[in-house]
Amino acid sequence: MPNAAQALELENFLPYRLSILAQIVSESLHDLYAGPFGLTVTQWRVMAALGRFAPLTASDVGQRIVMDKVAVSRAVAGLMTRGLVERATDRNDRRRASLRLSARGRAMHARIVPLAHDYEARLYKALSDEERRSFDALSNRLFAHAQQLRRAARACLVARNRHAITPRALKTGRHDLAAKAARRRPAQKPVLVLNGPNLNMLGKRQPQIYGRETLSDIEAACRTEAQRLGIEVAFAQSNHEGVLVDLIQAAREKNSAIVINAGAYTHTSVALLDALNAAELPVVEVHLSNIYKRESFRHHSYISPAAVGVIAGLGSQGYLLALQALSRLLAR
Repeated sequence: MPNAAQALELENFLPYRLSILAQIVSESLHDLYAGPFGLTVTQWRVMAALGRFAPLTASDVGQRIVMDKVAVSRAVAGLMTRGLVERATDRNDRRRASLRLSARGRAMHARIVPLAHDYEARLYKALSDEERRSFDALSNRLFAHAQQLRRAARACLVARNRHAITPRALKTGRHDLAAKAARRRPAQKPVLVLNGPNLNMLGKRQPQIYGRETLSDIEAACRTEAQRLGIEVAFAQSNHEGVLVDLIQAAREKNSAIVINAGAYTHTSVALLDALNAAELPVVEVHLSNIYKRESFRHHSYISPAAVGVIAGLGSQGYLLALQALSRLLAR
């Protein structure tokens, strides 16, 4: 029997508490979707992704809702059987099929979205506005860190498997396989994509200036581009200067580079400049709007002295260009 020092108090164990919270919320969502609509939570996640980003391949859907291929395939099959999702073959590549909601699926999606928002609002009622902002910032940090831990664990597993297959490859004369494994670059630390105050309001805040894309849209685009480039990204946003400083300081050990849109702190924060200098990482500064066409106080940046480059006025494309530049820089 374990002694008191070795015993694990599940009620105080963070991973357990988070999993229980997720389970309770998932069960509530299941009741919301299964009763009136006959959907599983996974099926609704697929519909939610297709409702925003269609057309998508099944693989794209899995990446956006962070679920394995088997679960996504089963959900898609069920949705297609009910006529809620349609599949179309790419004209230029017959092996590639894309998914989209059918007219019936779009109608159901339109009915569910308000219910989902209502459940979220009722859940958040337990928190004050300040607590909600703090929770959002902390959950973003935990989410990014948990992803890093998962990538590190998978990299270790890949490394162990690589060492395990190399002798067998050599025995069977498959020198090409062993050489290919040896040439692979070691897993690189993720690029931190860091967003400052009010960027969580994208899509609602002054769309004539900042566009109608949400921050979630930008994150999804960054992850897709990172996958194409063969790099990893960690995405975070906070309205609090101290939280941003903490993330930059942590990046010194956890990340390989930083893409930063500091929002209004660009023009005011010496603390962010000091943190970026201390991190000693390649930095690309990004702005959705052209700050030099706007008010004069926006023309000065405290971030630029720490940056290898600045991209302004190209909307969300600026983030992708920043990732491309850093990918080339890190490969040198």
